[in-house]
Amino acid sequence: MVGRVTQLVVALGLGACGRLGFESVSPEVTDAPLDDVLDVDAAPRASCPGMADVPDEDADLVGDPCDRCPHVADATQPDGDGDGVGDACDPAPADPRQRLRFFHGFNTALPQWSGGGQLVGGQLVLDMLTGESVSILSIPTTGATTLQMAGSILAVGAPTPQLFLGIDIRPEDLYYAELISDNDIGRRRSLMHAIDDVFTEYEGVRETNAIQPGPFLFALAIGTDRIDAIVETAGASPAVLGATGTGVLNGRQGVMFVGRLSVVIDYAILIETVPAT
Repeated sequence: MVGRVTQLVVALGLGACGRLGFESVSPEVTDAPLDDVLDVDAAPRASCPGMADVPDEDADLVGDPCDRCPHVADATQPDGDGDGVGDACDPAPADPRQRLRFFHGFNTALPQWSGGGQLVGGQLVLDMLTGESVSILSIPTTGATTLQMAGSILAVGAPTPQLFLGIDIRPEDLYYAELISDNDIGRRRSLMHAIDDVFTEYEGVRETNAIQPGPFLFALAIGTDRIDAIVETAGASPAVLGATGTGVLNGRQGVMFVGRLSVVIDYAILIETVPAT
């Protein structure tokens, strides 16, 4: 594996898709209490047509199985283009080609998601202060892809704590958004490409502070001719990163890496834009 490696919608360009919708955790990211960590009552219950008492990640009383944006609180569920992805999280709200391919609120195990950790109270708990963990989301995509996850860092280990979210195009070919801290150089948030052990940083933000405990959000979008990412972490403004001329449409799987950190993951979501016919 690669070794070195509530609600504010941030709009970014994404090739032919028009814009990219990310739910940001700012401004609370700098001081939000971890009051839901390991709390079995953290995931509220709601309902869907024909279903009662279902998980409700965003607490808008629209249950996750029927929520058009299960990670963004929006009880009215507007969907202007009628594609089943709500306007609040649709990368292209006027283009009816988006599909909510996957959402995991970590309430129960799902076959598409594999890796370490434990499911506790609607969160995935990964205690990797002295080790590493790789989780895989096995959902191949053929269109522009938006992958996002959010959670909290509970504790930071050494010597090189690292967290990233990526899309694996083929074996040993990975695009990823990364948060990494080195004892000598501080914290770095970067948009990266790794292929055959060759690492390229497209864009990055370097800071003297080390990684801090607190909420985080990663979002990665790959389009036809560019890649965009947001990396948010406690104690810093959001890092908005991008690169042109690097986009690809097919993704083999999603990849999450955790090293020398103790974290909880609240959710993971993947939205795909179906290719035009």
